[in-house]
Amino acid sequence: IAEYLEKYNKPCTTIAYGAQVVCTSNRTILGNQGLPTRDFVLHVGRIQADNHVKEILESSKQSGKTLVAVGDYSTSYGKKLYHKYRECAHIIFPGTIYDKEIIDALRMHCDAYLHGHSAGGTNPALLEAMGCGSFILAHNNPFNASVLGGLGGLWSTAEELTSMLNNLPNNDVRAAQKELAQSRIKEHFNWEGVAKAYINTFEGLQ
Repeated sequence: IAEYLEKYNKPCTTIAYGAQVVCTSNRTILGNQGLPTRDFVLHVGRIQADNHVKEILESSKQSGKTLVAVGDYSTSYGKKLYHKYRECAHIIFPGTIYDKEIIDALRMHCDAYLHGHSAGGTNPALLEAMGCGSFILAHNNPFNASVLGGLGGLWSTAEELTSMLNNLPNNDVRAAQKELAQSRIKEHFNWEGVAKAYINTFEGLQ
């Protein structure tokens, strides 16, 4: 968007979104909700084509990796995907989940967070997953790559993501990535810094 606005030859300030770092979660809450507590990957997002949900579902089907697919599959596009993949026993469709404690527990205990968003900016879902220390496998585009800063992995096709799911890093690597992801949130995407950036921008308009 900032690049697009350059054509107006006016000053433009870009301010990122923010997230909180989550340090603890209750694993048992997942079991109480009938959700897996370990050995699963996670997707959370709107069910639309530019979020590459189809590729994420297909990679789970091909890899055999248990996927918790959180989202509203009642849309026309969502129904199409649900009917195609509902027979996969290892794909779990819990619907939408708005309880932050449950979502954070899923993020903290998943083996990988699958992020398919491809339309611009610092996506809140990606930042929140990083704040929980998730190991991220994200769609390969400049926005996600910029936010991750070299962390996790980037994929462009279902085949590439399937290969990544079949070769997930061990617990030690994921623990190291968790620390780096949360440090990146603290340094670059913390709410205090976001608020200060807005204040400085507004003061500069005077």
